Amino acid sequence: GFKLGALYKLPKHFTLGLTYASQNSIQGNPNSSTQVDMPSFSQPIVMPTILGAGVGWTPNRFFQFGASVLFVAGTENTALLADESRAIGQYATLQPRVGATYTVFQFDHYKGEMALGSYYEVSRIAGESNRLHETGSMDVNVYMFNTGIGIDRAPNYRNFMIGVGIDIIRTLKAFEIVPKDPLPPYNGFFPSPVVVSADGLSDGLSYGEPKSVPNQSLGDVKTIIEEAPGKIKDKFEGKPVAPTPAPKLKVKRHKKTPVPRQTPT
Repeated sequence: GFKLGALYKLPKHFTLGLTYASQNSIQGNPNSSTQVDMPSFSQPIVMPTILGAGVGWTPNRFFQFGASVLFVAGTENTALLADESRAIGQYATLQPRVGATYTVFQFDHYKGEMALGSYYEVSRIAGESNRLHETGSMDVNVYMFNTGIGIDRAPNYRNFMIGVGIDIIRTLKAFEIVPKDPLPPYNGFFPSPVVVSADGLSDGLSYGEPKSVPNQSLGDVKTIIEEAPGKIKDKFEGKPVAPTPAPKLKVKRHKKTPVPRQTPT
């Protein structure tokens, strides 16, 4: 199979998106000896054709909102492992989704983010009812450590998650192996989610807009990757690590139009 996607940028940091994933089948084990005790056990898994469309809004680095709908095509000859008499995916379905993320605070070594969302699960299993899901999460990053909780609730369904991890990139930044990203001015706690600002956003989303700090270019990333092994070696040997130059802010300069000198009469 294959997947295709496209994004179209609109003013004020709005984007439109389309995705397409072709139907694909994952074949089962063709060896007949594995099906002696359980005939028809090894069957192909059919992945349906999926067409998605959505709209997103990222006014600044603190807030993101998105809404989308997925068209999931029907699949024939698909059955559940538990009961092959129950059909699944016999009809095409629409799956709407909506969600938003908000960065509550962001400083050099601390960041807190929360997310809320919902999606309508249109059942693809015969005899099962549709369900409206409510989702939410909270993540707190302290230095290189990530902690978070998340929940997904619906009728007769509840999924609760707890995560703890270490961010390798931020670990390298803490040991000065990788330079820290230049952060725009702090906005304290609960920054405005609707003020349109290009600070901290990718160039693809905010091309041509003024920024207070520069983004890293591909050349900057190439330099960081090339210098990382030598810096790690110097750290283990106790040698001082030379800092990588920070990216420079490119300022657009407009050519001045010469003003003709007037001769007094």
